[in-house]
Amino acid sequence: MEKIVELTATNPAKLFGLENKGTIAANYDADLTLIDLNESFELKKEDLFYRHQHSPYIGKTYKGAVKTTIVGGEVVFENGQLTK
Repeated sequence: MEKIVELTATNPAKLFGLENKGTIAANYDADLTLIDLNESFELKKEDLFYRHQHSPYIGKTYKGAVKTTIVGGEVVFENGQLTK
């Protein structure tokens, strides 16, 4: 898990000079995603929260379901639904 965080958060924040991002610490943005690594799911078109709901990944099964997303300390996604 530490390597995933490094590759997807810490290193990109450093590379692009994004201050207050990429680390869980005081004075950093509270942007977090909570994932249940034991849960699998099949990606469906209605699971895509972007304008054009097309993806080559629809219909495939994945391990690790997103449970909650927090942006700036506010919950924006929970229980499969956008909250903001």
